Amino acid sequence: MKITKKLVACLSAFAVVSVATVGFATWLVGVTQNSQNVFLTAQVDDVKNETAFLEASIAPGTTIAIAEKEVTPRGETTIVGTSTDKDGISVSEDALKFSFEKVEVRLGKSLATLPKSVKVTINNEKTAANQVKTNTMGETYRRALGAGTEYWTYLAADITIPFTTEGEGANFTVDKESDGTFDIYKLKNLDYELDWGTFFGGDEPTVFYNGLVNEQEFKELLTMSTNAYTELAAMNKALAGQTITLTVSLDYPAK
Repeated sequence: MKITKKLVACLSAFAVVSVATVGFATWLVGVTQNSQNVFLTAQVDDVKNETAFLEASIAPGTTIAIAEKEVTPRGETTIVGTSTDKDGISVSEDALKFSFEKVEVRLGKSLATLPKSVKVTINNEKTAANQVKTNTMGETYRRALGAGTEYWTYLAADITIPFTTEGEGANFTVDKESDGTFDIYKLKNLDYELDWGTFFGGDEPTVFYNGLVNEQEFKELLTMSTNAYTELAAMNKALAGQTITLTVSLDYPAK
């Protein structure tokens, strides 16, 4: 096809990926609650730059576990713990990890400015299950939402992949020969990881909740434990069987 005018980049739609449980998952706060895994979907942003086309997809069969990576035993000042047995949250090196099937960028050979990076974020507007608006712990233990902020998040993604093609640390391979119109860039590392969201201050839940303990009396610790359980149970219910939408986009240098 002969290209005679500016080409505006387009979108690719990607498949829903089934997610399997890695072991059992729950936080131990005096009772047992198995956590649920989620589904991942990737969505690509409009690439608002001429002669640029971005494609990305999640690898079929990708699994994600809502789990923590290390054992946290319960103790006198530990109100939330993890366990490796069937009654505890899975302790897995693969917690929150996922893989792309591909990330590929086609850029016109006459394009003056290359992207500086590819960004991956959770699209919370399309992922209602990730929006948290109830703070059972209260403002004593979790800061209130700031002005203009409508919700906390359970999970987050803030992945920036520099658009580099040279040197040992290059993130993309580039093919300049197979297509007469575009150079084709392919992401080399397809394995990434989600983060814990603002509801837990960006930390693992055990770190967040246990970090609130500071010489409180037993009655207060019991209340904190109960509130933590309520919040984690609500997260399990909210995320069970839901779709997490990822947005993959090109980021260009400021003009």
